Amino acid sequence: MAVRPLPPCMPKGNRPIVLYPAYFDLGRSRAAGRRVAKKWAVESPTVEEIASAAKALGLVIPEMRRIGFLAESVRIPTSTGSLIVLVVTLEDESMKRPIKREAVNQVYQKASETYMQDYLLYTDRQNVSSDIIGNPRAAAIIEGHETHTRTAEQVIDLETVPGLEKEILNSLKNVIIRIPITQAVVYGWYDNELGSYTNMLGDRTVSMAEMMV
Repeated sequence: MAVRPLPPCMPKGNRPIVLYPAYFDLGRSRAAGRRVAKKWAVESPTVEEIASAAKALGLVIPEMRRIGFLAESVRIPTSTGSLIVLVVTLEDESMKRPIKREAVNQVYQKASETYMQDYLLYTDRQNVSSDIIGNPRAAAIIEGHETHTRTAEQVIDLETVPGLEKEILNSLKNVIIRIPITQAVVYGWYDNELGSYTNMLGDRTVSMAEMMV
C-alpha cells in the first residue's frame, strides 16, 4: 500500500499525534485538535511584536527602563490562548540559602489571594492553551509546577577588571569575588482577547468614569 506524501503545508519530522485515551489522563487529550502545549510551540518572533511588548512593559513599569530587559515573542497556531514566560536573574544572599522555586511560587500564590486576586490566578495544574479561554483574569494564570530555578556563582577576578588601580587591588584581602545568582523561570497563561484586552478595557472605563464624577 502506497503512503500518500504530506501536503506542502504540513511540517516534516516529529509531529505530535494524540492517541492518549481520555480515561488515562484527560489533560493529555482535551481539545487536542485546537491546543498547543508549551513544548510544541515554534519560535517565530517578529521585530514589531518584540518592540511593542518591550515598549508597553516600560510604560506600565517605569522601573524596568532602568533595570533593562529583553522581550521575545512566540508565534503558535492557537485561537486566543497565549503563554508568557518570565525569566529573572536574582542575586542570592549565599550559596547555602539560594532562592528556590517554592519561594517564587509563594509570592505568586499570595498575590493571587490578596491584592492581585482580580487579575492573577495560581495553580499547580498543568494547563494547555484551550484551558484558559474565557478566563477574565487579565494578567495570567501562573503554573506553579512549571516554575524552576537554578543557582550558580558568578566569579569575578578583580585583577582582570580594566581601570582598577594597583593600589586598590593591593589593599584588598581577596581579589576574587563570588556572587551567588539564581535564575528563575515562571510560566503563565492568559486569554489574549477576553482577559488581556476586553476585561482590562472594561476596568479602565470604570476607573475613568469614577475619576470624572
